[in-house]
Amino acid sequence: MNNERRLMVKILNLTSGIDPDILKCLLLIRYIAASDEARCSSKAIKCNNGEAMWNMIVQEAHKTDGHILSAIRFAIDQIQSDLLFAEKMAKRLCMVAVDEYALKDIIHLLSNMPADYDTLSAIFEYHLAREVRTGSSSSGDFYTPKQVVQLMTELLEIKHDGKVYDPCCGSGAMLCGAALAHPDKKLLLYGQTLDWEAFLNCQMNLMLHGLSADLGRDPANTLLKDIHAEQCFDYILTNPPFNSSDWCKNDNVDGNVHWRYGCPPQKKR
Repeated sequence: MNNERRLMVKILNLTSGIDPDILKCLLLIRYIAASDEARCSSKAIKCNNGEAMWNMIVQEAHKTDGHILSAIRFAIDQIQSDLLFAEKMAKRLCMVAVDEYALKDIIHLLSNMPADYDTLSAIFEYHLAREVRTGSSSSGDFYTPKQVVQLMTELLEIKHDGKVYDPCCGSGAMLCGAALAHPDKKLLLYGQTLDWEAFLNCQMNLMLHGLSADLGRDPANTLLKDIHAEQCFDYILTNPPFNSSDWCKNDNVDGNVHWRYGCPPQKKR
């Protein structure tokens, strides 16, 4: 096992020791620090002070009485005006508990390994997969295993440039899979997520893969509010959330144009 692989394993083992929101912030700041230009949605973000922000966090981690979480909050505050989802992350950092020892170790390890797409996105995907296995969050609602993504993108048979759409994109695995499987194609990515947790995770996943997509400004239920109704797409793939109860949340859907063939049941069957 090479040195980079050993560092990766150590980080993955330590991620269970810190709050998921802190981990997401660290990966985001580390990515921005190592990038000349980060991408999120359809917007390019200049990262002139990214390295300085990361160095500040590293310095606090080396102090005996360092204020690591304060440094992370400060860094996120600096970028939240450019990243729609970072504002949500900044607010949630005020409510998290901190394991200082695990946090210091992760910061040290992240500083000593390449902050490339493959490494950071792998850590993030591992985090999502572990939450599904442990049932520690609702990540199962928006996480699709990598093997399933690979199979579905192969079945899609993308043969030319075009627009790719996932109406239930969750963590963005399908969009990432389609783009990464066809680097020679010019693919424009579009998606829609159901809630803020999925919206945040999708933006993070795309960004850590060096990709961008139009997800709209806010999450919304695709069955009730199609934010891409004016678009036409060349490829569509999705892993919809089956067996969802109360999907309509008591909204009146009888007159919705989607249901010209009949309205689906409002309870899971």
